[in-house]
Amino acid sequence: MPTLFADESRLRQLFQNLITNGIKFMDKDGTKPLINIEYKELPNEHLFVVSDNGIGIEAEYLDKIFLMFKKLHSENRYTGTGIGLSICKKVVDQHNGKIWVESELGKGSTFHFTICKELKP
Repeated sequence: MPTLFADESRLRQLFQNLITNGIKFMDKDGTKPLINIEYKELPNEHLFVVSDNGIGIEAEYLDKIFLMFKKLHSENRYTGTGIGLSICKKVVDQHNGKIWVESELGKGSTFHFTICKELKP
């Protein structure tokens, strides 16, 4: 069993934001949210993958979604402040990792992030 050195409360916040977004950004057609979390140990880092079956993100916005207060939808359609994914990026950065997303509009999103193994308690 691998050991992960990380700030527990910040890591919880990261997962909460990704899971909450996966649930919130669903089509309003009655489709039930499906969130999948995977883990893989790599030589120098821990890799986590959080995927959902939500509305997806247009390719032109993939490099902008981690910016503070960046909202892709109006407040009428999806509530929120636009800081959740920027918090995710900050948490990952604090753990010497990387975060990125793969997505296709209408087909969900898959967020990948790493946590450096060299972090010590």
